[in-house]
Amino acid sequence: MSSLLRITDLSVEFPGGVRAARGVSLEVAAGETLAVVGESGSGKSVTALSVLGLLPEEATVTGGRIEFAGVDLLRCPRRQLNELRGRAVAMVYQDPLTALNPVLTVGRQIEEGLQRHLGLRRRAATVRAAELLDLVGIPQAARRLRDYPHQFSGGMRQRVVIAMAISCDPRLIIADEPTTALDVTMQAQILDLLRRLRDDLGTSLMVISHDVGVVAGLADRVAIMYAGRVVESGTAVELIGAPKHPYGRGLLASVPRLDAPSRVRFAAIPGTPPDPTALPAGCAFAPRCGHVVDRCRDADPPLLDAAGGRLVACWRHAELALGGAG
Repeated sequence: MSSLLRITDLSVEFPGGVRAARGVSLEVAAGETLAVVGESGSGKSVTALSVLGLLPEEATVTGGRIEFAGVDLLRCPRRQLNELRGRAVAMVYQDPLTALNPVLTVGRQIEEGLQRHLGLRRRAATVRAAELLDLVGIPQAARRLRDYPHQFSGGMRQRVVIAMAISCDPRLIIADEPTTALDVTMQAQILDLLRRLRDDLGTSLMVISHDVGVVAGLADRVAIMYAGRVVESGTAVELIGAPKHPYGRGLLASVPRLDAPSRVRFAAIPGTPPDPTALPAGCAFAPRCGHVVDRCRDADPPLLDAAGGRLVACWRHAELALGGAG
């Protein structure tokens, strides 16, 4: 399956020597869902914002390449990038209030994209906007076009943002923590909505999350990021079933399970993520890892082929998989 989006060796820095992305390489195929998971500060959102050219002004892309359908997004003219945004690539943000204009009705905000990218006249755009709200499960869609964002609940606002994202039939939707601010019931509904839209519309998804459990039933493939780089990637079934990197194991162990005995305590990864301005010489996870050896502190492991399409950045992944680590 050919790649729709290919990120190769992307590096992004902020003032003060903050290395937010360190040689990130990811791919999303047509019709595929890639989940990018990791703790806050691991570089997930920076990578996503780089795709759309929405990094803060103080951020600098210091290396790499981002290709969407053969177009180099880091080097294409600004006008071409603006046309791709919303039309071919859309984004669903973590907090819908930051994506919605509080002084415009939701109908007007959806209609703007339809008029700009698809050339629809006002009346046709209004009809289509109502269809989109209905598609994402908002009751009385035609009437609610006249409402403002504050008149919707958090879950309904997120549905409005998703309606805006799919309005121009994009080939790729990037969803950055789309369920973080929602309760468990609404999380399940939004994820089910994204799954249904992907299946019905054939849209590719890149879902950013700190919670492995949230994306487990949605993703085809998973990439785990830590300290600005990908430390493991593979199919969702294999990676979530048996992560090979110690960090991936820690993330999975920290997910609550309904079938766990009531007295079992939550597993937690010890320590905190490293200071991005003072990363250790070796593996960035070494100070928190229970399987660290001298080699881990001396050299940062590259992404190694662990067979079956799995890539793992761990010097000891083979012996850990065999249960040889103490």
